[in-house]
Amino acid sequence: MNKLKFLSLFALSLIISALFFLQIAKAQENANLSTALAEFESDEIQAQDLDIEEPSVLPGDSSYWWQGLKENVGLFFTFDEQKKVEKMEQIASRRIIEAKKLSEKPTANSTENISKALANYQAISEKLAAKFEKNPELKEKLLEKFDAKELHHQEVLSGVIDKLKDSAAQGDVQKLEKIKKQSALNWYNINKDKVQERLEKAVEKNNIGSKFRQIKNIAVLEQLEENLP
Repeated sequence: MNKLKFLSLFALSLIISALFFLQIAKAQENANLSTALAEFESDEIQAQDLDIEEPSVLPGDSSYWWQGLKENVGLFFTFDEQKKVEKMEQIASRRIIEAKKLSEKPTANSTENISKALANYQAISEKLAAKFEKNPELKEKLLEKFDAKELHHQEVLSGVIDKLKDSAAQGDVQKLEKIKKQSALNWYNINKDKVQERLEKAVEKNNIGSKFRQIKNIAVLEQLEENLP
């Protein structure tokens, strides 16, 4: 991506990074360094951060087919275009959280099930991008919320991939990295001329949580810079 587009965001990252180290210094003075680090590591994106319920079934469960059926029927009988897009976004977020939960308790089939969940996520993301392309009015109305969710998605995807690097085959990890990159490109192409403005608003919207949330948002921006034109 054009470096200039990220200039203001990385200037902000320097300020936030300085604040982070001040927080660490303060924690050291108070003998709470371990607590601060634990808070930093535990501040992960959860289902509620994506405005969905915690998934009760996961890919690989015998009853998972029912989840897919409910989603498809719900979309089929949703005729309002905005509500349909919002439901699609919720389904995409559910696939992301499913992949996260599978990566936290790995089994022999975890990598395969994660790949299925994220392949479905990619397909939904492409359909969402196509709907925004066809409906500029809807894009204008929902894009800011969509952008904030995409930053969360990218953060979760990075965490899932990191957890699998030591246990999954290299080819499987590369497949997931490709999905992550393509998802970022789909998001970018929805309105690439205003990408800096979109990122600034998304970061501002997502700066809620622990005092380390800003640091994690900046880390996501740095990864986006590597994956975007």
